[in-house]
Amino acid sequence: RGYVGYQNGEPVSAAAAVLQGGAVGIYSLGTPPQFRGRGFAETMLRYAVSDQGGAQDITRTILQATKAGFKLYHRLGYRKVTHFSIFLTR
Repeated sequence: RGYVGYQNGEPVSAAAAVLQGGAVGIYSLGTPPQFRGRGFAETMLRYAVSDQGGAQDITRTILQATKAGFKLYHRLGYRKVTHFSIFLTR
């Protein structure tokens, strides 16, 4: 499921959430630079996890983090368990 958060009609955050294997996976959580530091990403993360897992009482979540998001995720109790690389072609 995809989520977009708005403030005053303007998109300020977005995420994708997948419920699979007893966990909610959060992917592509992001906030445009001009809206960072205002709590939009945290609100989006909490909403997506609650919306996807709340009805089934699922509390385990996983996510992929960039360096930009790591501080937020660490503050919310996430911990690094692995590392992977993404390769792109031109």
